[in-house]
Amino acid sequence: MSEDSKKEIEKVEKLENNVVETVKDKVGERSETLGIKLGDDNKNREERVWDFKKIIPAGVILVAAIAGVAYYQLVGQYNIKADSAYVNAQQAEILPQINGTVRELVAGNSKEVNQGDLLIVLDDTSAKLDLQNAEAGVAQAVKSYYALVAQSNALDQEIETRQAAVNRLASVYENAKKSGDEDKISSAQDAYESAQSELKVSMANAITPKSQLTNSLEEYPAFQQAVSKFKIAYTNLARTRMYSPITGKTSYKNLSVGQKIQENQPVLTVANLKNMWVDANVKESKLKNIKIGNEVTLVSSVNGKTYEGNIIDIAPVVVTKGNKKDNRSKTVSIKIAISKRSLARNGELPIGSSMAVNIKTKADKNSAKKEKATLKLENVTNTYEINDTIINQEIAKIVEKYQPKN
Repeated sequence: MSEDSKKEIEKVEKLENNVVETVKDKVGERSETLGIKLGDDNKNREERVWDFKKIIPAGVILVAAIAGVAYYQLVGQYNIKADSAYVNAQQAEILPQINGTVRELVAGNSKEVNQGDLLIVLDDTSAKLDLQNAEAGVAQAVKSYYALVAQSNALDQEIETRQAAVNRLASVYENAKKSGDEDKISSAQDAYESAQSELKVSMANAITPKSQLTNSLEEYPAFQQAVSKFKIAYTNLARTRMYSPITGKTSYKNLSVGQKIQENQPVLTVANLKNMWVDANVKESKLKNIKIGNEVTLVSSVNGKTYEGNIIDIAPVVVTKGNKKDNRSKTVSIKIAISKRSLARNGELPIGSSMAVNIKTKADKNSAKKEKATLKLENVTNTYEINDTIINQEIAKIVEKYQPKN
């Protein structure tokens, strides 16, 4: 309890004592007025004593009322209770991205792990076979492409040769016609027309290979499909190893080695219990006295210890509960960060456990010196990222292995 709070309570107690003394004085005066003396006859004494007894409860009520008002003015109005207050923390649910069989539980249960630590290993036999088949597919696409390149080059050479023959025989045919020798003309014509026919065949044969050929291997459709399958197989193999996306403590969900799990089946939760907060509700009527940064004391229902914190968020929406107009309650959700110091001092808390919350709306003289509780959440993780650079390097190795050596 702060020194300012102790002083305020002492003021209230002093005020209560003054009120009590005043009431005693008034009661004494009243007793004298009533004339309760030894010489009074019994009947009058009983009547006056009864009248005196009526005064005492009234005095007690007056004392309580004054004390209550004084307490509210000095302490109560600066301390607000919150309802439905429960402990929370950053949690990451681990879901497998492929179907598989658990081969190893690396981290163990209720163990501290860091972001990026290996948690679970799935059997990778099928995934490795799939990757081998995908690698063979890439190799086949590379060989197919360069076979087309070789075929196209050969056809181009053939067309070039036959085009030269056509050009040469056309010249012979023209010279034969000038000679007027019918035998030479007929022979030259036959040779020229035969060469033309062969050229047409070569050009027709080149149509299909050239239509399948692209400007580069990367543009070759069969290669693109093979690369896509390789990346999927590589990714699925990588996903047989499951890593923690945040730093925290592990909690397995009845998982055991040899168990078959399905894609997107919750198998493990990692919770950061060193970075905790409390979600609570306050009445709408109390909201005007509450602001972000207010100090808060929190008493745990689990261990009975007192924690400190600060309000870090106030929801912009008022929630109305209840159906009947008379029974409706309007509340606002607030978030209270628990200080790291009190967590270290009193211990971590179970998520979902309840807390008694007292919000201090009036800062004491030591408030400025205190470090405010904050949350530092891990909002980015590369745990699920597949490195395209590494995949492309693997593909490049396959291409280099199966492309023709010049």
